[in-house]
Amino acid sequence: MITLFAQQISRRALIGGAAAVGAALLAGCGKEEQGPSRGSSGEGVLNVWGALTLDRGVGALLDAFKKEHPGIQVNYTQFTNNSDGNLKLDTSLQGGAPVDVFFSYGPQSVSRRTAAGYARDLTDLAGSDEVAKQFTATDPQLTALFDGRLFAIPTVYNPYLVYLNQDMLDAAGITVPEDWTVQEFHDIAEELCGGAYAEFATYKTLAIATMGLGGDAQVTPDGTSSNFDHELWRRQYELELAMERDGTLFPITRVLAEKVDLYAQSYFLSGDHAFYLDNPATLRFVKDQENYPHDFRTTFRPMPYLERGREQWNQGGYEDSVQISAKTKYPEAAWTFVRYWLGAGAEQLLTAGKISPAGMPAPGAGADALLPGLLGDARDDLFDVEAFTRVAFAEDMKLSVTTHTAGLSEIGTIRKSLDEQLRLGEISVDELLTQLKEQADAAIAKDLETNA
Repeated sequence: MITLFAQQISRRALIGGAAAVGAALLAGCGKEEQGPSRGSSGEGVLNVWGALTLDRGVGALLDAFKKEHPGIQVNYTQFTNNSDGNLKLDTSLQGGAPVDVFFSYGPQSVSRRTAAGYARDLTDLAGSDEVAKQFTATDPQLTALFDGRLFAIPTVYNPYLVYLNQDMLDAAGITVPEDWTVQEFHDIAEELCGGAYAEFATYKTLAIATMGLGGDAQVTPDGTSSNFDHELWRRQYELELAMERDGTLFPITRVLAEKVDLYAQSYFLSGDHAFYLDNPATLRFVKDQENYPHDFRTTFRPMPYLERGREQWNQGGYEDSVQISAKTKYPEAAWTFVRYWLGAGAEQLLTAGKISPAGMPAPGAGADALLPGLLGDARDDLFDVEAFTRVAFAEDMKLSVTTHTAGLSEIGTIRKSLDEQLRLGEISVDELLTQLKEQADAAIAKDLETNA
């Protein structure tokens, strides 16, 4: 399935459950010989690196883990998931500060660290466990494999949802269809802004290409060149430019001037924006009345459809992959910790909007057990709970999967620059697509050649 080991990774949907695991780990696949293992499944000293802060459920998880596994000492290092933070982690994995368990965010980080030999091969261990073996499935929708082997387990079910200001919609007399289309999304945005119900409709635009093509929308099926000449990319940028010009999209001049990337939810929660497109992590802001006081109720809809009745991809995915270091001296204790994070400990992370694949409700079952953690005690006042449950746990949810990572970071930088130029009126859609295709092809070719 994967032909370029260093550049491609298959990250597929995970289905699991919470269970204790008692199985011996294989020696890792790292580039250095493995030292003798120490401790046991209930004894060891672990250095865990993750991007979540202690106040987002991690502190509570660590406290609960200590009570259940008193023989395992966990030292948690929080790093920022940006270039500086990831460089710090990579340096430690190369031989700096000790690392036993670490989180990789995004397919490129998983691919890079796995190809470098930093992660242990978990395939046989997971395959011998009744729960974890599902992570090694050959079904494309049930695997998290790299070159046919398991080195990383995604820990978060992370679909994209549309958060809507229900009071604003009611005041405007607008009913948003459950199966609304991209055109209706734009029409409703114009109606709300034109009627002065919202200053702007949305901070984010729609990822039309991903909705139609999935996580590999940027590349051709073989991953050797970019796909920016596909008509869905033109449709995506034409919609974005139209919304920039008609005032329904938060203007790029303010995005750049106010540097709002880290607090864009503030505009939705202040009542200035009608919609907010994001994953369940934003739930923690909606229920935080101390820092984001508001008196409207938030409802939810699926991402708009390219065509009504047509199946499409959700731009979210299974993310926050956990890996065990190839150099750990406590592999059995590390596996105990990973299984706890995925299983029993996952309840502590619901307050941060982190939903473990192991905690997903079975088809047809309710998600009632997850709601107190996700939505809080005042959920009936702040949320349309039924709409959230229906949208977030839809049985036909088809999450995006990224399998090609060549040039991924560079393409992201190129897109950001050209996108800003488009919205500032400096280039046309035609010019953007031409430059994007040319520069992305060069980035992919260079990456493939470098890592051949």
